[in-house]
Amino acid sequence: MKKIKKQSTTQSWIPIERILNNGLIQTKSKYIKILKVSPINYNLKSDLEKQAILNSYKVFLKTCNFDIQILIQSSKENLEKNISNIQKNVKKKENRYLAKLAEDYIEYINQINISKKSSSKNFYLIVSKRKVF
Repeated sequence: MKKIKKQSTTQSWIPIERILNNGLIQTKSKYIKILKVSPINYNLKSDLEKQAILNSYKVFLKTCNFDIQILIQSSKENLEKNISNIQKNVKKKENRYLAKLAEDYIEYINQINISKKSSSKNFYLIVSKRKVF
């Protein structure tokens, strides 16, 4: 006798009960919120700004009464479209210096593209709080 395998759905293995209007995810045991955040370039900040950022972060972490996860999603980028746009713009200009600069830049972008070192990153904070029963 051949057993028929019941196919499971995504909903059966993800413990989501419902998603509320404000984007809050309710599971059986906790609430979860996923926030996409924009990074800052810390290295470009002054010493005073760096100190203020670190102090604010310390206070934030000390006062949190919920779990936090940081997720960084990287994806490889194909820069061919960027190269094509630069080439189109250079053809419109008659400045030889600008054309030479653009050629050098295109060569640099091509090297990055060939070596597959170009990527974009998205940053997310995943905040969760256990339900109080």
